[in-house]
Amino acid sequence: WNGHLKDLLYILAQKGFPSEKNYYLFNGNFVGKEPKSLELLATIFMLKVFYPEYVFINRGYRETLEECHYHGFEEEFIKNYLLNI
Repeated sequence: WNGHLKDLLYILAQKGFPSEKNYYLFNGNFVGKEPKSLELLATIFMLKVFYPEYVFINRGYRETLEECHYHGFEEEFIKNYLLNI
């Protein structure tokens, strides 16, 4: 699984939100070629903010500046968020 927002939302719907009985580990490579990478990243960060003791985040290789550029995340961000301001 690499950066699919719909899959994360499905998992949350099926397994529930983080809790003392339901820990989540996000093991990198959240952004990339898939659409909605920024929304996925924002959702993961939101889960970390609201459930800090039950959500853990590791950075993958795609979260470097070079990989964000190569895999299109930088372009997605600029096109969808900076050009629409």
